[in-house]
Amino acid sequence: MDELTGIAFSELDGQLIARCSAAAVRPPLEPDALRLGLERAGYGNWSLQSDALVSLARRWHGEAGAFELTLGQREDAGFTIEVTPDASCAWVNLRPAHGGEPVALADVLQALTDAGVVHGVDAAALQLACESAAAARVTAARATAPQKGEDTRFELLVADTRDRRPKVDENGLIDYHELGDIPIVKPGQALLRRHPPTPGVDGRNIRGEPIPAVPGHDEAFAANLVGACIAGDDPNLLRAQSGGQPVHAHNTVMVEQILHLKSVGMATGNINFDGTVEVDGDVQPGMKVHATGDIIVKGLVEGGRLDAGGSVRVTGGVIAHAVVRAAQAASARFVENSSMHAGTTIAIDDMAVHSELQALNEVLVGTQSPHRGRLVGGFARAMMKVRTPQLGATAGGLTKVQVGVNPTLETRHRELVELSEKQKVEEEKLQKVFQHLTRQGDPRGMLERVQAAWKQSLDAWGKSIAEKAELEQQLASTAAACIEVGASVAGDVDIVFGKVGRRLRRSFGAGTFSMTTDGKVVFTDAGAQVTELS
Repeated sequence: MDELTGIAFSELDGQLIARCSAAAVRPPLEPDALRLGLERAGYGNWSLQSDALVSLARRWHGEAGAFELTLGQREDAGFTIEVTPDASCAWVNLRPAHGGEPVALADVLQALTDAGVVHGVDAAALQLACESAAAARVTAARATAPQKGEDTRFELLVADTRDRRPKVDENGLIDYHELGDIPIVKPGQALLRRHPPTPGVDGRNIRGEPIPAVPGHDEAFAANLVGACIAGDDPNLLRAQSGGQPVHAHNTVMVEQILHLKSVGMATGNINFDGTVEVDGDVQPGMKVHATGDIIVKGLVEGGRLDAGGSVRVTGGVIAHAVVRAAQAASARFVENSSMHAGTTIAIDDMAVHSELQALNEVLVGTQSPHRGRLVGGFARAMMKVRTPQLGATAGGLTKVQVGVNPTLETRHRELVELSEKQKVEEEKLQKVFQHLTRQGDPRGMLERVQAAWKQSLDAWGKSIAEKAELEQQLASTAAACIEVGASVAGDVDIVFGKVGRRLRRSFGAGTFSMTTDGKVVFTDAGAQVTELS
């Protein structure tokens, strides 16, 4: 026991008592001094009654005789437990001791057990909280979340294949390379290995009850195998059924037949082939070549028509009102008075004269002639870029170039927005049903079917979201669409960005035409000087 002058503090049956001796004259006494005296006497953290110190100071100054006053009492530390309805988390709310005993960790752990909390308990955090003198809200236990299974994975076993999936760089441009030699596989050669999905790892809530894992997305080999078959001794291995060109397409490797022709003319007739067509010579006027794979012509395409499900490469030129269409890339040495359409990139080695060029990504002219290449007359359209050393000519007629527009992607994006919203609503409904059956029981045996439907809904929604995000990235990149000129602009040239057009009726040097964020069309020359075009 310690004393202030005339005041002694003591404990009686858990009560804090202040005993004041009689005095004719008492010195001034402030509540702050009383608090200091209580701390020195070892009662600083006891629970005091409301206004206890003020009452003691008032009686000290108002009474001359001895008196006793109960200031407060000793309180042991305590705690309460909270558990979420879904048993995903539990908290312990600790109330500190006021002169009493601290909470024992063993008592907290036993209380959690009594409350049904038996999994994911953080004993170390609880120990620290019990040893602290402060009030605390501690996360006592957390559920172990289930781990989603890995999706089916396909491992390509053929090193040299044609991959028809376009590769988009960080600028939204598709990498272009020539077709080159045709890779060949032999019958029976291993092409693709399927790694089945994993079931995932079940989680566990804090009551120790399992939380079912969502298995990985199961995906089989493509339903329609072309030139390939599933191995008889291994259902997860794809082998070549015949020799030909291997073409990789996500969950399959197609082995396309290769048709070699010296030329295409009246002697061969029109060609319609399920595979890749390679022509050593010319495609003569009026002849048509259709292939589900690539078309490679090592001579000229003169007034003929090429239609490929893959890419088209013409080593010579495309002339005399010829038409070339490719689902992927298309390239030629030169194009004159003809049209060329490509799903990704058009690449012209030398020049394009009075022709129609249309690609969903970029049109590149003069890839092998950086100084002599030119785009003169006709029309060139691409989503991201049109590049040419020389644009237009003094006596070349009107040359029109348009970039920054892709109606196909915009339409597909609108469709995906509507689809993903519907899929989201469906997924939320199935999730609520699954959670209800998990908590309340499944007397009708519906849980497994609901879980399977929920998984399918999640997978479908996820694919739509991923495709929508990819389209949004591509559409956003159109803001960076440009027209690059390596040498000069001459003659009558019209340029269009989306729907904003400008007529160029004067010469320009090397530089880039683009649109600013506020809708202005500008020209940036080789010295980085920017000029707005009106």
